[in-house]
Amino acid sequence: MLEDKEPPILNVLTPQQILHRRLTVIFLGLICGIIAIGVWIFLNLHPESLRQQGSLSSEEIQAVKVKVTTLVCGLIACVLLASGLLVIAWLEFREIQRKALVARRDVWREIAGQSGRDQDGQ
Repeated sequence: MLEDKEPPILNVLTPQQILHRRLTVIFLGLICGIIAIGVWIFLNLHPESLRQQGSLSSEEIQAVKVKVTTLVCGLIACVLLASGLLVIAWLEFREIQRKALVARRDVWREIAGQSGRDQDGQ
């Protein structure tokens, strides 16, 4: 008996929703990867000579500058990816609203069709 019924429209994923969910997983994976690389760089930021209160050579200063620049670029990338997640969430919300509107319209059409048949039968 339940097998004959079609699934409700709100439980079926549209191609746009599948795309949104795949992009969300990709963005979250990229954010986690960037954070992991940033933590690794941060933990290895200071060369050994920094810990010994000695002066840094020009190569060590350059290495620290590159690492700090990489951390800042990673932070900017994470912020941009998080902004992208907000856009994807907004698009997903719009898709859900559209599906709910279509379902509501179909219910009203079905009700109107049944009431029209009821009036014809009287």
